[in-house]
Amino acid sequence: MDGMELATGVLVLGATNRPQAVDAALLRPGRFDALLYVPPPDEEGRLAVLKVHTKRMPLAQDVDLVGIARETCNFTGAELANLCREAALAAVRENMEDAREVAARHFADARCAMRAPALDASLLEEFAAWKTTRQRLTS
Repeated sequence: MDGMELATGVLVLGATNRPQAVDAALLRPGRFDALLYVPPPDEEGRLAVLKVHTKRMPLAQDVDLVGIARETCNFTGAELANLCREAALAAVRENMEDAREVAARHFADARCAMRAPALDASLLEEFAAWKTTRQRLTS
């Protein structure tokens, strides 16, 4: 960040899923002045992510993306993308010769094979507490 004050028209943006690990020097005034908390996608957001990642995927009639979005609370966008990839791979593994579509059972198998979402209630509370603390320090 040193020397950036001479650069005009430069915007520096940082993102992390471990805010507590950010060096305090980066959070001093004049460095990263605005801190934004971006929560995990809500049900509507998860549905939108699922639609993006299944757009070119032939889905069987029994696939209920709304239901999958409902059942994937606290999933990040990356975890939802992985769920879609793993479901497609499950369909290919099931029928290497002629995998034509991804069915609900493939999504169920993929979901069972995945670990729990990386975000849980305690971690989300920690993020909220960090956000509140940072706002008090920077105000």
